[in-house]
Amino acid sequence: MPLDQDAKNFWSAAYFYRLAPDRNRSMAIKILEHVRNTGTGKAQASAAALLKDIENVTDNSTADDGA
Repeated sequence: MPLDQDAKNFWSAAYFYRLAPDRNRSMAIKILEHVRNTGTGKAQASAAALLKDIENVTDNSTADDGA
């Protein structure tokens, strides 16, 4: 995928994910995973970092629910 398309996909998915906490964000996560797995450069690294943050938040909220 061209770098400009990677960047566009990353920013679109990241923007939606962060600004729509009460909506189904599964498609945004799928797009971020795609950029992480097939992208290049900064877009790929940023997608990987955001997915790691999402995973950490999900893990922490799951742990809090079980307490």
